[in-house]
Amino acid sequence: MKQPIRSKITLKELAFFGVYAALLVAFKQAMSILPNIEPVTVMLIALTCVYGVKALLPAYVFSVIQIAIYGFHIWNLMYLYVWAVLVFLVLLLLPIHKAFDKLTYASVLQTVLWTVLAALYGLFFGVICSVPYFITLGPAGAISWIAAGFAFDITHCISNAVITAVAFYPIYKALKITKEKLL
Repeated sequence: MKQPIRSKITLKELAFFGVYAALLVAFKQAMSILPNIEPVTVMLIALTCVYGVKALLPAYVFSVIQIAIYGFHIWNLMYLYVWAVLVFLVLLLLPIHKAFDKLTYASVLQTVLWTVLAALYGLFFGVICSVPYFITLGPAGAISWIAAGFAFDITHCISNAVITAVAFYPIYKALKITKEKLL
């Protein structure tokens, strides 16, 4: 018989997610001098691969901390949904990730899968973030905003690909070990 999906967050997981959210903030802040180069994407992809939908909790804690640090602005309002979009995209692709577990080069294939997603996510980050501009400025304003930021999206695409290619598997492996110890 198939085990039911455990959706409750344990106290140990809650504490771990708090630390992970702090790491998201710390690593993003450490790299904030480099525009659109951040480790948050790969860290959330790996976390979602291991913890599933529970990854939304540290993603939202991270977003709220960003608002507390920088004040409430339209760019961090976007954080309240863009990271959730990433988590849900990973959840949609998670069956492919799990199917790769049975193959010889699972770690390579999984890394390639998430590197492609991270690159596309970076490339379309401006489009995903344009929702508030679409609402406040209309379609022309949103399209202008997307076009003005396209060079940043290219940087985001390339940096996400490089960071994910290098860091996904070590983060993923560490998270799996951590989860085993939490249970």
